[in-house]
Amino acid sequence: MYHCQLHFYLSGGPCRTFEIIKQSAPLDSFCHEFMESGYPEASLAAGADVIFADLHNLDAKETVRILAAAKSENAELIVLADKKQIDSLF
Repeated sequence: MYHCQLHFYLSGGPCRTFEIIKQSAPLDSFCHEFMESGYPEASLAAGADVIFADLHNLDAKETVRILAAAKSENAELIVLADKKQIDSLF
């Protein structure tokens, strides 16, 4: 039977969403590894399969730029932001 380890990178200030993600049980044959930082770190993003970025209290455009440039081609970048921050990205 196969075994898959997923690497999650949680970037941004502590938030309830991050706590929920960390408490979620992995599916059968999966395990989760979590890396966290209060600001975007390219080296951590590069090693992640899934990146959750809480943009609150951060420069949204700069945070997304750093994480998008550093993530691997197959990694998913998920941003947690309010409408004003999302609008500022485009």
